[in-house]
Amino acid sequence: MIAPVPVRVECHSGGRDEEYPLAVHLEDRRLEVADILDRWYEGSLEPGRPAVEYFKVDTCGGPRLILQHDRTAHAWYRVCELSS
Repeated sequence: MIAPVPVRVECHSGGRDEEYPLAVHLEDRRLEVADILDRWYEGSLEPGRPAVEYFKVDTCGGPRLILQHDRTAHAWYRVCELSS
């Protein structure tokens, strides 16, 4: 299993804790999120596992990414890059 890498994500915070990525900073590049292709949740129902969200996103001019959002720690991670 590949360890997620911390990344800076600009996100939209809506009502009822609805948060989703708008742009991702990879190294020295800012990549806008063109489309959220999928979104799913994991954890929180199991004792000791934090609630995390995953986003499969297309970026403008960059790679397709899987991002992880740890809602408890308010942290974002790049899980992997996918071929389009």
